[in-house]
Amino acid sequence: PNNSTLGREPETQAVMEWSWGHHFVLSANMHTGALVANYPYDGPNSGVYSACPDDELFVHLSLAYADAHPNMESGGFSNGITNGAQWYAISGGMQDWNYIWEGDFDITLEQNEVKWPNSNQLAGLWEDHRDPMLVYLEEIHDGVRGIITDADSGEPLIAHISIQGIDHNILPDPENGDYYRMLTPGTYTITAQEFGYLAQSETITVPLSGYVEQNFQLSVDPWLEQAEIEDFEMGDFSDLSWEFSGDANRQTDNAEVFEGNYSGKSGNI
Repeated sequence: PNNSTLGREPETQAVMEWSWGHHFVLSANMHTGALVANYPYDGPNSGVYSACPDDELFVHLSLAYADAHPNMESGGFSNGITNGAQWYAISGGMQDWNYIWEGDFDITLEQNEVKWPNSNQLAGLWEDHRDPMLVYLEEIHDGVRGIITDADSGEPLIAHISIQGIDHNILPDPENGDYYRMLTPGTYTITAQEFGYLAQSETITVPLSGYVEQNFQLSVDPWLEQAEIEDFEMGDFSDLSWEFSGDANRQTDNAEVFEGNYSGKSGNI
């Protein structure tokens, strides 16, 4: 329900902080106790299929792993995969957290029907799962990727990337503005949008294998004007004459003073 480490176990806090320090796109967490590839969502109700916006992609990813495994498809689950909630519901699982909060496509790999296999089984388990893991990793190359920059300065932008018909946005890496959006083959409308810039949409076709490159150079919205109000520096802008229109309730507050650049936006300035 939230993206905070508050009240979490130390191990959970460490994983969350580690994830925040990187920009993962594809991942998996591994368990034992069953033989199946499990994908989001994990809730809310046990026994009820709970599809996430990228359900088609998660089914594809799970099947890629199960198909490459010598006997996962005979592990008691249809095609060797399952929706998390349809199997049993949990709250706070890693695959849902990664997908919802981090934009990271994560599945749970149950790797052995015996919860605590003997050490003499480990070599065989490695042989069974080595190729599926490599096949799964290669899926990262399918979809669309590119770089989002300011059209004038060339500096990277942290713009939202959205796909029409899929209600799940991702963000680029803040350091370089590069994004990686995994998608199944097909034709899509992709949009890059950042506050203060004109949104840009393009139609792309993702091939059966591999990726399509789509870069974005966003232009500053010409309706966003800049102005200097000296009283901002003192925090006394409530003394100025402000006029509001429309039905929304608005107010000014100078209880706290923050340094920096400020902007105001409305229908008419």
